[in-house]
Amino acid sequence: MVSAVFLPLTLIADIHCMNFPNMPELQYGFAYFAVLTIMTLLAGGMIGFFCWNGWFRQDKPTDRG
Repeated sequence: MVSAVFLPLTLIADIHCMNFPNMPELQYGFAYFAVLTIMTLLAGGMIGFFCWNGWFRQDKPTDRG
């Protein structure tokens, strides 16, 4: 689950932090904060999804059969 949370964040950071002179988002002053906001929302959404599905619980699964 840790890898599932950090893989998209790493991909976004790698693409955004390339030093090409003709990247369109470098012309906007708010691009850095927009990318940080998107990364925060993405990580929070994934962690929330994992909690909602009960993947972080440590209790034993019940036998429903």
